[in-house]
Amino acid sequence: MAPTYSDAGGSHAPDRRVRTRCRSLERPRSRRARAGARRWCTYEDPVTGGPLAGDALAEYLAALVAGFPDVHFDLVSFAATSDTTAALQWVMRGTNAGPTPAGPATGLTVDLPGADVIDYDPVSDRVARVVGDFDTATMLRQLRQ
Repeated sequence: MAPTYSDAGGSHAPDRRVRTRCRSLERPRSRRARAGARRWCTYEDPVTGGPLAGDALAEYLAALVAGFPDVHFDLVSFAATSDTTAALQWVMRGTNAGPTPAGPATGLTVDLPGADVIDYDPVSDRVARVVGDFDTATMLRQLRQ
């Protein structure tokens, strides 16, 4: 079983609710996780072209799962950076068994390190924003081996 975001970082989370909501990001294959993300945050990374929310975010996650049906994110570290923000490092692992924007399925696996910065809104009691980063060139190299 892959570790969840709650498995790392000890008791230094800015809020337990941040950790709870981060678990959904670890399991994007779950329909429940995609529905939850639709309700509680905006997300952006190097390939989104800007922040995504609502149905656009759910579609982005569905496309990720279509390209990598076994995708999972293993947590490397989790650290509170303030009372309402946290930073985490992760490794995305999965087999490219479906089409991606980079091309058709290759059958190759990715082992892609990355990081997220998470903003928590205590007034609405939700993760409000996630900004992810990873090296797209590394991912493309792994898919073209």
